[in-house]
Amino acid sequence: MELYAYKGSLCELKTESNYFLGSGFVSKVTDEYIEVQSKQGDMPILQANLRVKIYLYNEEAGNIVVMGTVYLSTRDFARIIDVRTLSEYEKRSFYRVEILKEAMVFLLHKDPEKDQDGNTIWRVVDSFAAMIFDISLGGAQIRTSRLIPENSYLRFGLDINGTIVEYNCVVRRRRELKKGIFQYGCEFYECPSRDLDKLSRFIIAKQRELIRRNRND
Repeated sequence: MELYAYKGSLCELKTESNYFLGSGFVSKVTDEYIEVQSKQGDMPILQANLRVKIYLYNEEAGNIVVMGTVYLSTRDFARIIDVRTLSEYEKRSFYRVEILKEAMVFLLHKDPEKDQDGNTIWRVVDSFAAMIFDISLGGAQIRTSRLIPENSYLRFGLDINGTIVEYNCVVRRRRELKKGIFQYGCEFYECPSRDLDKLSRFIIAKQRELIRRNRND
C-alpha cells in the first residue's frame, strides 16, 4: 500500500474500539512500517503488539484510516508495522471536541481559474452568524439559521492562542435540528498544513482540559 505521500501528515491514533490514544505526525514511511512522532515528546507508551487505527490527514492525498500493530513505542515516537487500509467510511471518525464558539462565517465562491502560483482564487459573496459546535482535524459542525446548499464553500476563523486562524471547508451534510435551525457537517478544504498543525495542538489542549474537568467532577 502506498503511504509515502503521507509523510509529514498529521495523524491520530486510536484503539480498535475507537478510544483516543494520541496524535502527532508521520515522521517516517517505509515498506515495512510507519513511524508516528510527537513534536512535544509526549507520545503515549503503547503496549507491543497492540492493534491500532491511524487516522491520516493530507489535503492532497486525501484522508484515510489504516490499521497496524505497535512494534516499538517511546515518548518520542511509535513504530507501526503490518499496516492495512480500512474502509472509507472511517474517515469521518477523527476525534472531535465540542467548542461552542460563535463565529462569522463567510460564503465563498470558488473561481474556476487559478492564480499564477496555482492556488485557488476565493471570493466572499456573503456572510452570516453561526455557532461552531464541534471541530476535528477533518472538519467542523456548524449551526445557524441560514439555509445553505450542500457542497457550498465556507470560511470561518478560530481563535487559537490569541491569533485568528481561518479555515476553508465544504458543506457535506445538512440536517434541520428544529424549525429554522440547521446543522452542517463540513469537511476542511485546501487548508495549509501549518494551520492544521495549530488546530491539532488546539484540539489536544481541549482534550486535556476535558480530562481534567472530568477528574475533578
